[in-house]
Amino acid sequence: MDAGSELTVSASSLGPFHNASAGKCLCDAEIVLGLSMLLVVFDEARARNKRLAVTQALTAGIVSAQQYGNMVQTSLEELQRLTRSKAAWFRLIESGHMVATHAVGVSGDFLRDAGFAEISEDLTKTLEPCSHEW
Repeated sequence: MDAGSELTVSASSLGPFHNASAGKCLCDAEIVLGLSMLLVVFDEARARNKRLAVTQALTAGIVSAQQYGNMVQTSLEELQRLTRSKAAWFRLIESGHMVATHAVGVSGDFLRDAGFAEISEDLTKTLEPCSHEW
């Protein structure tokens, strides 16, 4: 090409980005992508705040508890609220049996009937301390 010749470009050689509507679609797509990323970040922040609130409630329960019972009850209530479950209960190991001592969201009849359980071999294995050497 010499210095005097003009470069002509046809609209078809520019591909799909040759008009204003395609540019607007790209801009809209970028905005939607950015907003969706913000929604993900806000959702994660909300979940983190929920976990922090549960931790704070448990800490306050531990500090104010004179006995473990108040702490366990507070923990069960927060666990039930956080997991959105209908019920939760806590069992202690006493004389080779598991005995339900605290519960939320269950009837007294259920707690009486299901509150006592034998410790099975599988449960014994689960409760053993982990002895992995890393």
